[in-house]
Formats: sequence, structure tokens, C-alpha cells
Amino acid sequence: MGRHDEVDRSGAPDTARAEAIERYTDQLLERTAGDERDRDAVERALRAWRRERDGSGESESAPVLPLARRFGRSALVRLASAAGVLLAVAVAALFLIGPGAPTADAALAGALERARAATPRMYELLFERGLGFTRAVEADLYVSGEQTFALALEKPAGTAWIGGDRAQVWVVPANPQLPVVLGDRARRTQQLLAENDVELPYVDVVSALEALSVDYDAALSADGLVLSGTKRATAPEHKADTFRLVLDEDGALASLELERRGRIALGDWRFELQARDTEVDGSVFDHASHHRADRRVIER
Repeated sequence: MGRHDEVDRSGAPDTARAEAIERYTDQLLERTAGDERDRDAVERALRAWRRERDGSGESESAPVLPLARRFGRSALVRLASAAGVLLAVAVAALFLIGPGAPTADAALAGALERARAATPRMYELLFERGLGFTRAVEADLYVSGEQTFALALEKPAGTAWIGGDRAQVWVVPANPQLPVVLGDRARRTQQLLAENDVELPYVDVVSALEALSVDYDAALSADGLVLSGTKRATAPEHKADTFRLVLDEDGALASLELERRGRIALGDWRFELQARDTEVDGSVFDHASHHRADRRVIER
């Protein structure tokens, strides 16, 4: 084998890095589905990287060279359209930046994994909407893993509690003369919120983070702690237009800001979460801890 035909297989990417490249490229392919030239450019770059990863000497029409050499400046220009070039460069850049390099997708996935853990956490919640954000909901939000939450809202008669888990949602009105209401979570959450003059896009952290991972294009700051993103054209109209997410040193959600600017001012809204460093008693997720034992309970 000649000098120019040698394959440099030193420093092969580790498994995590390889999986990251595969996931990222799949996203690029989805976003270029409408343009065959762009899609072909990304697929060619990915095939070249896979041959290097697997140590294969097979080639479609040329020797398999390290990716940086195979897709050099002149070669990239010939890949396809201008957009296709940029996408192929993105694949190459992800390969070349080295193992362990942070990405927005990885940071968001890490925050989501931590949110799904059963460790209870508390957040201050603010939801504003309407012209000039004149209507607001302020609450303390307690979360514990996926779909388990409790909201404490200050009312003229005292503190109202709304909470739930996978199976049910419950409301403890501030007025002690009113009954506690239990309902099926899948059908009753938004209804019970509305009956208590509460309107929220999300009632738990996991749901909010899952929406960000599906409906937004995100960028990660150089320090790996701040994610910002804009809504994709394919996302539902009612979703926020932009978001800003700050992670703590452990990669968990420290704060979140979502904002939507509607076609009319009444469609505007802003949703904010701010983590609080306080110990959370797990009993907060049981409605019985928020009312007297003899209080009437009804089911819907």
C-alpha cells in the first residue's frame, strides 16, 4: 500500500462519541429531507466516517482516508449545494472536536435524565400572559421524577395545592370548607387547573424538557451551562418561540425561561422556573399532607 493510501486508525472515536455523531447526523438528515443534494452530502460524509470507525478499507470510488483529508476544503466544495456543504462540515466538525466535547443535545439529554430521577426538587414558577403580561400565576413547584408534581398557590383564603402523579391529579382548595377533588390525570389536569383559575403550559419539569428536545433548535454556550433555542417551523403553533435554559454544575436544570410572542398580543406568554436550594419532604406530593383528615374528598 502506498504512502497516500495508508489509513490512519489511531485515536478511533470511543463509543459515546460515535453514538453522538450518529444521532447528530440523523437529525441533519431529517432537516434536509426536502433537498436531495443536501441529504446526499450528509450521507456521503457519514459513510466515510463509518468506514473509518469500522476500520474498513472498502471504498465507493476512492481510497478511504481520514475524514479531515477526505473532506478537505476543495473536496467539500464539490460535495453538493452550499447548504449541503455546511451540513457535511457540521458532521466533520463533530468528529474532529474530540471525545467528550459538549453538545446542546447531550446537555439537554443530561438535564432530562436528572429530571426523571426521583430526587425531589423545588422551583419558583412564574407564568405571565396577555397584553403586557398582565395576567400572572406565581407558585412554588415541587417535582419528583417523571409526572409527579405539587403546586402551592397563594389565594385570598390561604394556600391552594394542586398536584398529581402518573395515575391521578388532586386539588386541595384554599377554602377549608370546600372538598378535596381527585381526578384521572390524563383527562382532568387542565380542567382542574382551569377551575382554580390556573393556566400553565407545563406542570412538571420533565414535560417541559421533553418539549425542548423535540421542537427546538438549540445552541450551547462555551462553558456548557447555558442552552438557548428557537422553535422549529414544524413545532406546534402554541409552543414558545424561544427558550433559555441554565444548568447547574451537576447538569441539572437551574432555571428555564420560555417565551411566546403571538400574532396578537393576547397570545403572548412567558413561563419561568427558578430552582431553589431547599430540602423537599416527599410528603408534599400526597394531598393528605395538605388538609385535615376529616375533610371531605370527592372523586371525578
